[in-house]
Amino acid sequence: METALEVMVEHTGESKPSRKMVIDRTQARVIARFGPEVVPQPSQATAYRVLTELERRHPLFRLSTKRNRDIADRPEGPYGN
Repeated sequence: METALEVMVEHTGESKPSRKMVIDRTQARVIARFGPEVVPQPSQATAYRVLTELERRHPLFRLSTKRNRDIADRPEGPYGN
């Protein structure tokens, strides 16, 4: 889940990626980082469910790309004094 979120954050400033592309890049990154067959890969249905859950934390796949970029560019702290 952490690696998938990393991949999603990398695509914030770019056009919307497909969920399949995010899953493929996440799997490739996990294999490169930990080696083949060290971390068990989820099934396709489970991977899509995980991306749906991560979508709540970092919107990427739905709604407007401009809106998602604006949300990502918000400051961490509260507005004003």
